[in-house]
Amino acid sequence: MVRPLVAGLVFGLCGVTALSGCSAGGSDAAGDDSASEDALTKSGALVCNDLGTNVPTLIQFQGDQATMTRRGDSSGQTGPKIADPAPGFSGYQIDTDTTIWVSADKTKVEMHETNVGPSWDGDCRKATSKDLTTDACALLLHDMGVGSKRPKVEKLSDTAYKITASTAKGGDFVWNVKTAGSGFFCNVQGLKPLSCAAIVNDKVGDKARDDGSSAGSPWVYKGSDSTHWTGGIHDPESGEFAYDITTSSSDDGCKITSITAQK
Repeated sequence: MVRPLVAGLVFGLCGVTALSGCSAGGSDAAGDDSASEDALTKSGALVCNDLGTNVPTLIQFQGDQATMTRRGDSSGQTGPKIADPAPGFSGYQIDTDTTIWVSADKTKVEMHETNVGPSWDGDCRKATSKDLTTDACALLLHDMGVGSKRPKVEKLSDTAYKITASTAKGGDFVWNVKTAGSGFFCNVQGLKPLSCAAIVNDKVGDKARDDGSSAGSPWVYKGSDSTHWTGGIHDPESGEFAYDITTSSSDDGCKITSITAQK
């Protein structure tokens, strides 16, 4: 099943670490390739917003098949054409539970899932080469942050980034990011916390999830000395989770020596 993605915290960066925000909104300028754009135009490829997710979806057509790929995914799902589901629409079975309906003029796409309603109506347009070359990882990481603080994003190589977010009460939150793919298909493979604040942040997130938290973003404050911290999650679904944390130091690469729930 193609699961709709939800904006807001996705514990650990869509399954990797504990940061807030997992949307990939915004846009970055990228190069243009007329040959790629011509191929896209001839194939009738579409880019759709709001198709069950908060990131753009690329729909490509190959003969009697269609492939649907979320921006930031390494690959998409391909399915065959089926009997027309409604007048003026062609249908494609993307997987066992998911079908997409595409209007004859390819300006409207609906996504339907078995036993799930209502359907999602995509806001679609013709895909361009810029859609394929824009760096999906940079967009995603720029939307990540700690609380309301958005990070500084540095691209270290084709497969590595560094993100830094700073708060007055928590200090510098720094992660190294491993990526794969490029352009529309660039995806985050993993994050490694570097600074002590980031290490505490991830530990608080893991502990809160183990203790029953199901939503919300971690918060972390430095204590009165360099090895004591407080942190937790304001969970709108499961209530408050708060902890006292001690570390071996406040330096990069610090070790968590204890984490206990506040009473």
